[in-house]
Amino acid sequence: MREYRSNSAAGKRNLSRPSARAASFRPDVNLSDRPDPMRRSMLRALGLGALGLGVGPTSWGIAHAQPQDAARHAISMHGAPALPEEFAHLPHADPDAPQGGTLRLGELGGYDSLNPYILKGRAPWAVRTLSGVSLMGRSYDEPVSLYGLLAETIATGPARDWVEFALRPEARFSDGAPVTLDDVIWSMETLAADGLPGFRNAWSRVAEVTRTGPRSVRFAFSEPDREAALILGLRPILQRAQFEGRRDFAESSLEPLTGSGPYVVAAADPGRSIVFARDPDWWGGALPFNAGRWNFAEIRHEWFKDDASLFEAFRAGALDVFREGDPPAGMKAMISPPSAPASSSAPSSPMAAPPA
Repeated sequence: MREYRSNSAAGKRNLSRPSARAASFRPDVNLSDRPDPMRRSMLRALGLGALGLGVGPTSWGIAHAQPQDAARHAISMHGAPALPEEFAHLPHADPDAPQGGTLRLGELGGYDSLNPYILKGRAPWAVRTLSGVSLMGRSYDEPVSLYGLLAETIATGPARDWVEFALRPEARFSDGAPVTLDDVIWSMETLAADGLPGFRNAWSRVAEVTRTGPRSVRFAFSEPDREAALILGLRPILQRAQFEGRRDFAESSLEPLTGSGPYVVAAADPGRSIVFARDPDWWGGALPFNAGRWNFAEIRHEWFKDDASLFEAFRAGALDVFREGDPPAGMKAMISPPSAPASSSAPSSPMAAPPA
């Protein structure tokens, strides 16, 4: 079992909330390509309001089911989404959470790329979580329900043989350029062709892509599929203009991605550190889905050679959070009591005969 220790006052306060359900960590992960358990644990903290990002116990009613082919604000794998269209914030988030300050985190190893969506290079996992936004976002108070982010509405056929997304007119990349249907379609196709294998597997279910309006696009599946609509909703949407005619998406690079998320890469020192700064002009800050989230002004990741040095940095106050799991051999020697001396009267082996 993995738990968190926090040096920050905000982290200690939020982790001690009385509601176990509200304060529990749950991962912000893609359905088709999940990060490793250590990274998944940190996604729970960064994306969902804990450690100063806002946690609060809230109860919500169950929304009434809607016709599957009607444009709506959310979608569930089964049944209806719990939150109504006019919801104010996610159940685990506190819209009155304090904002500002720096969160300092420790990582092992290093990185040599800032593109986490391809096979080449090693990229910080936080690039995906902090600077990228998908069409839909997941509420972890429910088994599998998605609410609109870049997409204002979503619609599906009664048999889930197609899904249609309508983009928000206010959605912007960090450079101020609008998020367009060209970006959506290019991202889906490029991730399938040059991205991680999981992207290709999901895209193979899509039979046809149709623009149904100036801000809406429909993806028809080769057969009814309840999960496919949700997987496409969680796909990262990248800026087409950053790559087309400029650089090969499949090649590793230290050029920061132009994302549409709450943070931008402020400084990157490969193998040592990376700093994410909250975008003061982020278009999505006013969405109810983001109320009470993404509260730190800066999030800094420091890299260490091994667990022992990372833990010592935490003990010295250089890091705010330490992810605890099974201790490595070096740390076991530090925390394990010395072994009791063997008794001289004990048999030399389990099979040894007792004294006469």
